[in-house]
Amino acid sequence: MDEGKVVQAMQALFAAQKASKDAERQRERELAAVKVAAADIELLAAELEYKDRKAAERALRLAGGDLRKALEDYLAGSGVAA
Repeated sequence: MDEGKVVQAMQALFAAQKASKDAERQRERELAAVKVAAADIELLAAELEYKDRKAAERALRLAGGDLRKALEDYLAGSGVAA
């Protein structure tokens, strides 16, 4: 086995993992910047099958803070917060 190819493959793997983590962190920063109303979070948590308030808040952030879109996403089957 060519050691140089192994080293290159490992470096490529590490670079891909770092890029993926960086993209995930950036997405989380974007979601954290989305303004959500406390009343909307409470409505989602109380009326839908979210396990907790944080899951409802995440669903609302994923919907861009739009309660209607969050409800539509839930009803369409994508309501489980990732």
